[in-house]
Amino acid sequence: MNHPRHRHLLAFLSPFVVAIAGCGGGGGGGGSAPTFAYTTPAPTYSACTAIAANTPTLGTLVATTFSVSPALPSGLSLDTNTGVISGTPDATVAASAYTVTAATNLGNASATVTITVTTVTPSFDYGVAGTVTAA
Repeated sequence: MNHPRHRHLLAFLSPFVVAIAGCGGGGGGGGSAPTFAYTTPAPTYSACTAIAANTPTLGTLVATTFSVSPALPSGLSLDTNTGVISGTPDATVAASAYTVTAATNLGNASATVTITVTTVTPSFDYGVAGTVTAA
């Protein structure tokens, strides 16, 4: 590359190489990355009690379908059209991570939800002791 023509070509191309390298290649582009998360990322639910719907937030993403792995605890379900987790868990589950994947306009995006289901301890209330009076 010591030939005079090569040095001239290198001098000519150098500004273009610098300009290309400065474009932030690889998708950085200066914008913020789209987000996919759940309103409650680590919920604790009580067995045998209906849960409040756990809704995904997608930012600028547009999702077409949702899936989850592994399967959610028994009694809970994922709406494959909206990504909402709902239902009534029917068994105790230690804290476990579930990966929800959304097929979006920019490819697949994933969010992790760590779900715990606790046992409900029954409680009894016999009420206030009353007085019986004869009529």
